[in-house]
Amino acid sequence: MDNPSPIISIRISESGKKALISNRNQIKIWEKNSGKTTNFFDSKFEINHLCKVRNSGFIFLALQKPKIEGKLIEEMGNIPFWISNFGVNSQNFNLKSIDDVGKLEKIKKTFIT
Repeated sequence: MDNPSPIISIRISESGKKALISNRNQIKIWEKNSGKTTNFFDSKFEINHLCKVRNSGFIFLALQKPKIEGKLIEEMGNIPFWISNFGVNSQNFNLKSIDDVGKLEKIKKTFIT
């Protein structure tokens, strides 16, 4: 990472070909075979922890703010089946965070509270 802060989370894709690596300010997607960063996301808030949902590209982020945020990273996998059950598909789920999508209010209440 270009940032001097220490790595706080590492999550490997199910294929084993990519890894999510986060420090306090940024999440990077790293490709195992080439060793290159394929994508990155900067955070306005300090990242405390990253949790990847198994068999999907969805992550939860514990940030230095009151609410947990979620993000779909299609490069890491598909939308989880339980989000699809709420009538949300990947076309209308290209989001910056859970707070950006009003339809996901039910998910926040069901899974986070």
